Amino acid sequence: MRLRTLVFLVFTIALVGLPLHRYRASIINAGPAIMVSLTSQQSRLQRVADLMLDIYQELVRMRYLHPAGIQLGPHNMTHLDEAYDELELDASVKYLYSILPYVDTFGSGQQSFSQLGEFADFRDIDQAEQGRNPFYGSLSDPNFEDEEGPYMKPWVTPLTNLGNHGSVMLYDTRRHVIWIIDQEGWETTDPALEDHPRKESESLNMNSFEHIMHRPAESVLRDIVQYYRSLEWIPGGGRKHRIGMGFLHSSLERHISPKWLA
Repeated sequence: MRLRTLVFLVFTIALVGLPLHRYRASIINAGPAIMVSLTSQQSRLQRVADLMLDIYQELVRMRYLHPAGIQLGPHNMTHLDEAYDELELDASVKYLYSILPYVDTFGSGQQSFSQLGEFADFRDIDQAEQGRNPFYGSLSDPNFEDEEGPYMKPWVTPLTNLGNHGSVMLYDTRRHVIWIIDQEGWETTDPALEDHPRKESESLNMNSFEHIMHRPAESVLRDIVQYYRSLEWIPGGGRKHRIGMGFLHSSLERHISPKWLA
């Protein structure tokens, strides 16, 4: 298990062009944890983390992100255990936070996907706390089970932060499904679900998403990689068919290698 993990990390670093010495400590310090047989849920969480990395690597290949800004897991999060417990995070969410890749917005040169909100880093406890109320709903009662409770279920987490309005990507660690939800329209902006009928909420809790269409997590994440690869989504500029061609051309020139335009 340790050897496979080492090979994966070396391959990933080579693929995005990162200097290996920067991550040698991460590989060495992964320690006994990577030798423990993963549960089926942990395996699903690892696939989500891997696919988030695939998205970031695609943005690197498009010259939108600087490769130095991608910070690979696993991360040592023990100093956050008490704070996470105060947020009543499910163990699955805490584990996911420890293995997700994160984008250092200073090092990468960008703050957002545009289509999916802003990059999230749950090593920042303020972001983890806001993640319990990702759409900035009005707080009333800390008990989710109350109709007016403000927080979403402890096993659900955003994978992105809300930017200047727009959408947030949310993941249910138990059901292994993802929503992409627009703050203003309060409906899915997942392109694969655009033609599905809208359902009305049966809860007064703003952070209850059960009525909004969703899909299996891995399908959503793989599709996002493909949206960027096919240029249906342009980083920093929305979906191709929704923006002017002048903006599209300037966005391509800014973020994509010239040989792609040949």
